[in-house]
Amino acid sequence: MNQNLHPYRVMVHEEPGDRFQLEFDCMAEDADEAVEQAENAYPGCEIVHFMRLDNPIEGSGNHIIADIQ
Repeated sequence: MNQNLHPYRVMVHEEPGDRFQLEFDCMAEDADEAVEQAENAYPGCEIVHFMRLDNPIEGSGNHIIADIQ
């Protein structure tokens, strides 16, 4: 594995204003690259937030999470 890659989770609204968030997990060198990967996977998406994870999560992938407000 590339030592420069770190696990990131990017939360996106597939369409701006959506109530549901998609959880996009990836390996990236930095947060900017993680956001870029999410934007490439979901063109036109709205980035809600992102975080670097301590460890890769087994079985991680893209999940839908309800945005309850």
